[in-house]
Amino acid sequence: GERDTVAGIERGEDDSTIHPMAGGDDDALGIDRDTVAPPGGIIVRDDDGEPNGILVDAAGELPWNLALARSEALDEANYAAVLLGLAANNGHGITSAVDARVYWRRGYVEAYERAQADDALTVRMVLSLWAYPDADDDAQLSALAARYRDDGGMLRVSQIKVYAD
Repeated sequence: GERDTVAGIERGEDDSTIHPMAGGDDDALGIDRDTVAPPGGIIVRDDDGEPNGILVDAAGELPWNLALARSEALDEANYAAVLLGLAANNGHGITSAVDARVYWRRGYVEAYERAQADDALTVRMVLSLWAYPDADDDAQLSALAARYRDDGGMLRVSQIKVYAD
């Protein structure tokens, strides 16, 4: 229907979050006419069915999943980011915080665990794990449950981040 077209969005028929892609280079992202949008997402297409560079809602995660695929370099960057965030919190006198969108497939939890192992976790952290809309529910719930920890220490993994529109 019109929901998955630019015209539908322009007419205000859709209040979704829109993610325009720089230069509309869908090919570089592996998005083509055969790419199926993830649950809760739309790949907006032109009249010929080709992606036009606009990704809506959950489809906006497609380029991030590619760009931030787990690697040693990303793990190091995540760890450095955790340390910077902790230092910023410390600088403002914050002793407890919640990271409300932890992409566990990208190694974010391990970055916090590394900080804790290095005695660098200077803020009590509660991590809210991202629920991936494209994941199999049973497998994901099992993986999330396996990560649960709430032992009263400096690092708690006890929440799940979901969106419902």
